Amino acid sequence: MSEHLNKFVNKKGTYILVIFSSSKKSIPIGRLGRMKLKPGWYIYVGSAFGSGGLSARLKRHLKKEKKCYWHIDYLLKHTDIKEIWFTSFPINLEDKWVKIISSMSNNNIPIKNFGSSDSNSISHLFYFRRRPSLRMFKSYISKEIRLVYMNL
Repeated sequence: MSEHLNKFVNKKGTYILVIFSSSKKSIPIGRLGRMKLKPGWYIYVGSAFGSGGLSARLKRHLKKEKKCYWHIDYLLKHTDIKEIWFTSFPINLEDKWVKIISSMSNNNIPIKNFGSSDSNSISHLFYFRRRPSLRMFKSYISKEIRLVYMNL
């Protein structure tokens, strides 16, 4: 997995974490307060246009032991990343992907303002009872965008 990410050293891009929770509990999410974690699937949409690019950001998300800095860090302490979908397309697609995910059926927003402090979106985190479909998501995005899939 690490060797796959190393191909993207310093490449910038947009990504989706497909996260699974088997727990039902209330968890702290920094200044947002508490979130009711439910068993099921969560999708988090993010971007990596800073130093280190996709490789550094995704490796950080995959580390279990880390200081909580972003909202997603708090959630990942209690859940597992099962898949990562990402592209090194040079334009930030975060807001566009949030709109696509929010239009997919059977999702809801577990907590407002999650991961969206630098965007106009209500949240960058979505909950699904059933595993979200990569094939459905790919049908919404432009054919010129090469989406990479990593199963963890």
